Amino acid sequence: MERMRPTAIIFIGTAGSGKSSVSKMAARELRAAYLDKDTMVTPLTELVLRERGEDPQQRESSAYYREAVFPAEYTALMRTAADNLRLGIPVVIDAPFFAFLGDASYLRRAKAESGWPESDVFVVRVVAADHIVRERLVSRGLSRDRWKLDHWDEYLAMMQGVRCTWDGAVHLELDNSGPQPDLAVLEEAIRTAGRG
Repeated sequence: MERMRPTAIIFIGTAGSGKSSVSKMAARELRAAYLDKDTMVTPLTELVLRERGEDPQQRESSAYYREAVFPAEYTALMRTAADNLRLGIPVVIDAPFFAFLGDASYLRRAKAESGWPESDVFVVRVVAADHIVRERLVSRGLSRDRWKLDHWDEYLAMMQGVRCTWDGAVHLELDNSGPQPDLAVLEEAIRTAGRG
């Protein structure tokens, strides 16, 4: 059997962009390990915050969460990705990474610290029309979205100013405004990388 070069696809995007739906679809198509940061760490994070007497639903307002727990969440995510990549299993990572997107060296540093093998890395920014994002947030009814909806214009301005600047990856954008995203651009990018 021909050994494939390890491949990681990192899906980023705002809440309501449909990032999770698209990344699950891609993982299914590519037969990749699907790593969702929230699934991996949220129960433990909430337990830690409750034990400290903090509200687990208000993580961003907790200095302890931001300074200690948050970096550990991403360390766990990147190490789990490394385990799969070293086994030759492609990975799809579903996580916002917002605090790290403006740091051009973040990806190279995180890969080195986590022990990633040489890999093809694709960063796919999932986007959707503003009104569709808002409809999705209202529809899912999560308490963590309350601030976003109550401060919609401020939230939009903040999210529109966020761009991924990471070195060492192929950057793609996927519009998920319609009923079914088209993964053809991603599939072609992976095929092209495989021929390189």
